[in-house]
Amino acid sequence: MTERHEIESCLLEYLRDRTAGRIPAEAIQVDTPPAGGGVLDSLGFVELLAFVQSRFSITFGPEDYRPDRIGTVAACAGCIEKKSVTA
Repeated sequence: MTERHEIESCLLEYLRDRTAGRIPAEAIQVDTPPAGGGVLDSLGFVELLAFVQSRFSITFGPEDYRPDRIGTVAACAGCIEKKSVTA
């Protein structure tokens, strides 16, 4: 099982790497929504979800595509943590 803070760190690193030179690293925090707000476009968000599923060996279902589950870095980390426990 992966600890939540490790998941958050991994997501933050991914987002900061993908937006380097465009968005200051310190502007991307756990309450940042990865989709919208200029962080990732729709393709970038799909790539993030593919990365997460591969990295953490989980699968997102239709029930997961809600703001309370993947709307912010923290929410996404919580969803990943729960899925990692049941995987």
